[in-house]
Amino acid sequence: MQIKTKKSLNGFEVNNQLKAIETKYSNIFQSINVGIIVVSDSAGNIIEWNKGAELAFGYSSSEIIGKPLTVLISKKQVDTGVKEILKVKDKLDNDTYGDNIEMLGLRKNGDEFPVEFSMSNWQHGEEEFYCAFMLDITNRKKLEEKLKKTTKDLELFLYRSAHDLKAPLTSAEGLLHLLKEEKLNKRGSFLVTMLDETLEKGRLLLDNLAFASVISEKRRDITVVDFQKILGSIMIALKGVNNFQSVAFHIAIEQENDFNFNWELIDSILQNLILNAICFVKPKTKTHVPTIKIRIEVSNQGANMMVTDNGLGISKNHLDKVFNLYFRGHSEVSQGTGLGLYIVKRIVDDFNGEIKVTSTINEGTTFKVHLPNLK
Repeated sequence: MQIKTKKSLNGFEVNNQLKAIETKYSNIFQSINVGIIVVSDSAGNIIEWNKGAELAFGYSSSEIIGKPLTVLISKKQVDTGVKEILKVKDKLDNDTYGDNIEMLGLRKNGDEFPVEFSMSNWQHGEEEFYCAFMLDITNRKKLEEKLKKTTKDLELFLYRSAHDLKAPLTSAEGLLHLLKEEKLNKRGSFLVTMLDETLEKGRLLLDNLAFASVISEKRRDITVVDFQKILGSIMIALKGVNNFQSVAFHIAIEQENDFNFNWELIDSILQNLILNAICFVKPKTKTHVPTIKIRIEVSNQGANMMVTDNGLGISKNHLDKVFNLYFRGHSEVSQGTGLGLYIVKRIVDDFNGEIKVTSTINEGTTFKVHLPNLK
């Protein structure tokens, strides 16, 4: 019986198979017309160019191969763009994940358009190669600008509405003041007190609405923040709040470095967090002392603020809603406007900070805020 064995491939056959594989993947690479893919050598010269790149930039492969990557960058951003690319290249060379980059691309006809891209690298022999995966984000940028304008218009409307509503509220407060000077019976005095509290809540609500509408503008006014002074003024401002006198406050501030931020925004964050803690304290008893701990740590990188109470707490079902507009976790608590934590979150988000909340029912709540040092 004759046994047939599989013959090993000779050099010619191996070469043909390699060429077939190369042709296959080259066809796949060139056929991708949605994403923009550009490959360069270690000197930054373009060596591969797919259909998506041709459609986006307007150059054919024969026109662009061998040209430096800088021809694809807007002349306005060449210097900064090259620096960003080199940063990513260094990270890749050190086996670190490279960040996504946004910059203005430059088409063959001179038009500029926004692109976002990430890079990868590989080595073949002693040569290093880099591949940029790009996306044309023109539509996304247009949408972002539209959203910014809409937000700006809404903020302006909110500010003007709050400002205009203050006029009749101020008039009502003046009339109430005159009414207090009159001789009233017990029921009349009771109604005046209720009206006074109602107008105070309305004024606080309008103040918060007006403040929420100008948060983004506050980034223009950056100063060195003194947390000791801010907390001192907050304690004075909150003395008239219900339950304040029953609370034991523990304040710890570690600030050896200057912290640069907007003074009003820091004041708003701390005041709203402390007021929220006061609003949800449990009554003082022989075995329970309402306690609020305020801890602030400042470094060159930023400030960490923590406000902890031993009050009513927040249920797990509500933790992801506490920063929503007008949300109240305990309907029986009448203090506050439902805007405080929303404002805190707006400030933190606008400045790329971080806020976390943890809570246990009947044990208390902790808010942690981190904000960058805007030096």
